[in-house]
Amino acid sequence: MNQSKKILFIIFFVFLNFKFAIAEEKIAFINLDLVFQNSKEGKNIVQKLEEFKKKKLTSLKLKENEILKNEKTLLSQKNILSKEEFDMKVKDIKNEIALFNDNKKNFSIEFEAKRNEELNLFMKSIRPIIENYIKKNSISMVFNQKNLFIADKKHDITKDILKILNKDS
Repeated sequence: MNQSKKILFIIFFVFLNFKFAIAEEKIAFINLDLVFQNSKEGKNIVQKLEEFKKKKLTSLKLKENEILKNEKTLLSQKNILSKEEFDMKVKDIKNEIALFNDNKKNFSIEFEAKRNEELNLFMKSIRPIIENYIKKNSISMVFNQKNLFIADKKHDITKDILKILNKDS
């Protein structure tokens, strides 16, 4: 009987300590996409990327129209030009098209690199703010909401971080 009381006491003590240990850990989550889209800094990055994209696409569109115009002109001169001269001009247009496609591909790669660079700079700039927030609020871990299956909304710190970011900017 005495031994069963000891075992019961030990089990009770272990569970009591376990419950306190869990209660000490504070976990939160943040929607980084929402922070990016709604912060002043994030909006500036989006605007800068859109301007870059628009400028490059306009340039590509002008080049595409020029190639189409040259192709149309060449087709209208098909019966006037000699076969060799026509073939040479067709080859030139094909080279222009290949160069255009390379430029288009390079633009895609360049835009993706620029977007990734801007996102990395944004993440570096908000990291100290989030670190300061978690220290101030005694939070042990912060997860990105994108990686969560389900969580209680009371652990969402997105709005708090947005307020801090937009106040500092």
